[in-house]
Amino acid sequence: MNTQNNIDEILYKIEKTNGRTIETLQQVNLDWRVNKVQLFTPDGTPVDYYANQRSDNNEVLAVMRESYHVFQNEELIELCEAMAQTFDYKIHKGGSLDGGRKVYIQLESGAVTGIGENNDKIERYMTALNSHDGSASVSFGSYGLTISCQNSFFRAARAESMSRIRHTSNMQERIDAAKRQIEVVQQEETQLYKTLFNMAEVPADQKHVNEIVRQLTDVDLTQSVQANREKHSTRKVNIAECLLKSIRNEMSYKGETLWGLMSGVTHFTSHAMSAPKRDNARMESKLVGSASQIDKHAYQYLEQYAF
Repeated sequence: MNTQNNIDEILYKIEKTNGRTIETLQQVNLDWRVNKVQLFTPDGTPVDYYANQRSDNNEVLAVMRESYHVFQNEELIELCEAMAQTFDYKIHKGGSLDGGRKVYIQLESGAVTGIGENNDKIERYMTALNSHDGSASVSFGSYGLTISCQNSFFRAARAESMSRIRHTSNMQERIDAAKRQIEVVQQEETQLYKTLFNMAEVPADQKHVNEIVRQLTDVDLTQSVQANREKHSTRKVNIAECLLKSIRNEMSYKGETLWGLMSGVTHFTSHAMSAPKRDNARMESKLVGSASQIDKHAYQYLEQYAF
């Protein structure tokens, strides 16, 4: 891993490669800006509120006060390019979430191999998130993609351990804060993958399966189908059955282990559970939505049995 000994040199390189920044924006469909458009009362009086409006399609992403500072997509790309140079990463992909209210950029950060009976490989991506609706500041997290099944999971670093990347900071301050964030994520990744390797060595029985399904859907598999249908909505029972199918399929070839069980959950959230009908909806759910919460809940439950 490269060290960041000379911030000025990195900034100089970014300035010299601005054309590449524009090209990257186009490749990830983030080649648009957010304009602050002042709002007025019906009688034409200006108010201290502005619409955050996309420059390409004029969609309003949020209404904010005048003091809100927009962190533009090109600024996020420039920050990620600096981090790619600092840590020897490579920009992989990116895009809009929820119509551009949030955006993300992923950096290739290596791979982990040899997990479980089928020697699973997980490709790792350092993922930057930013919002244009005021819901969050810029942050980095760890995104993993299991190659054998295309299951994915995202893990944001603990908020209390993070250095904030402020929209109002200058570029050097952003680079310093982003570097500290990524170092925290790297440390937490070490523990994450240690836990996943341990999970692959710990047998999982029907009690673990029942408890995961109950915690994630509230459906108790120890009860009869009829009892569950009387107690829960058809939709909830169907979700539980779909989750159970994913778990059984994953455990059948990844092994009757906690890793197989965890893979069943991530298979469900990656491929089977419903998602909004819009672009990048599954990625959105994995990074900032319900799929992310389900994966996190399952991991926290299984983690206690892995050591």
